[in-house]
Amino acid sequence: MMFFRMGIGSMLTALSLWYLAGARDFFHALEETRMANGMITQKEVPVAPQLREYLKGRVYWNAAVWIPKGWLFGANIDHGPIDEKVLGDVGIAKDGTPALDVYLHAIKKHQSGK
Repeated sequence: MMFFRMGIGSMLTALSLWYLAGARDFFHALEETRMANGMITQKEVPVAPQLREYLKGRVYWNAAVWIPKGWLFGANIDHGPIDEKVLGDVGIAKDGTPALDVYLHAIKKHQSGK
């Protein structure tokens, strides 16, 4: 009987860790999006053009891939398409998805009531 309890406990621990690992990635993406969106929209300190395009890319990537619909709580994430000429060789995603595709997917996924 003790073995059975340990098995259930181990299974619950494993499931909890698995869930928390996924939740950590989600909340990391949500926080990164909040910070990047804040840097794009603030006016006090100018942001270099290449950094601005990179931040837009990170906002769109997180919104398209990691953040479920409805979790942006009405935040405006549409800062226009990413200018890949300004961005240069800097990537916004590891898999090489075109920036325009990421932008369109993020906006379509999170548009409010349209």
